[in-house]
Amino acid sequence: MGFAPRFAEEFELHATPGSLPARVVRVDAQGCTVLAVPNGGEAVELHVHVPKRLARKRAPAVGDWAIVRTKGKGGERDGDFVVRKLLERATSLTRRAAGSSGRAQVLAANLDRVLVCSSLDRDFKLTRLERWLSLVHEGGAEPVVVLTKAGLVDEATRARRVEAAREVALGVSVIAVDRFTGVGLDALDACVLRAVEEDASSWAPTLALVGSSGVGKSTLLNYLCELAGGEGAMATGSISSAHGKGRHTTSHRELVALPERDGLRALLIDTPGLREVGLWGEGEGVDKTFAEIGALARGCRFGDCQHAGEPGCAVRAAVDEGRLEGRRLEAYRRLVDERETTARRANEHERRRHERRFAKEVRRTIRIKRGRED
Repeated sequence: MGFAPRFAEEFELHATPGSLPARVVRVDAQGCTVLAVPNGGEAVELHVHVPKRLARKRAPAVGDWAIVRTKGKGGERDGDFVVRKLLERATSLTRRAAGSSGRAQVLAANLDRVLVCSSLDRDFKLTRLERWLSLVHEGGAEPVVVLTKAGLVDEATRARRVEAAREVALGVSVIAVDRFTGVGLDALDACVLRAVEEDASSWAPTLALVGSSGVGKSTLLNYLCELAGGEGAMATGSISSAHGKGRHTTSHRELVALPERDGLRALLIDTPGLREVGLWGEGEGVDKTFAEIGALARGCRFGDCQHAGEPGCAVRAAVDEGRLEGRRLEAYRRLVDERETTARRANEHERRRHERRFAKEVRRTIRIKRGRED
């Protein structure tokens, strides 16, 4: 289940008698469903309560590791368990919450590899691909670009779009696949198998499928399940020729175990298609996605050059000389601006939250003081 040594060590540090390590597989309004691991026993699925104080501080996300235990001295029936602590995340996939300018939404946690899916037909957009790569890099997982529905475009279009994706991926693996024609499935299989072999020291690596609605994520999940001799995890319909989408759409994030292969197993998180993929974080996600611009920027005359027409700008010179695509620079500047705007709004959101808490505490203190005077 991905219980790597770092999680085992943290669990031992904070565990109390009766505690169990558990992996969050699904989150709902009433709590979350976890796979708990009794000492030396088989994993058991439980629905556990999440205390409000814990949820306010850090809400659980699919993929999180938690310490759970019984609520009291009662039995160990489903529903009698509560999350006592969430372990520190090794990696995460986080976006700006939809419709919000100052809050984050963790889509999944503790991922080893993220399969960024984009169809080769109407969904293919380099700017969206760059955005997803920035999010994955920011969270610390390894991205892999999977271009789906390769059978719906002619060979020339496929080759052109695959090459364009490779140019923006900067060394990240790019795989073009089609479930129904078989194109690229061996390469996809090798990618997943490589993740399993590389992470054989822990229980299982965790992968995630992300991308817009209708790009074929659930079809890929079913293929990976069937490949190992298991049954498909989700039912999908055949492709509609009118809009190129399967009839199944994932409605929730859920962690599933792929069938064992040669004694090795991987875990996979399938996510709903997202319309908004807002950036979150001030780390190196964007810089890593556009590493060639960072390398060029070292030649700029000014250290704080914005590449917007300043004298001595090496990046603009590269665009003028045809060494850097103008579209690429504009995409970079757009994401940097968004990152900085989001950071400012997040700070403002946190400041207002702190002021509300302080005002609430002041009112509480005044009520207590008045009560004593009476």
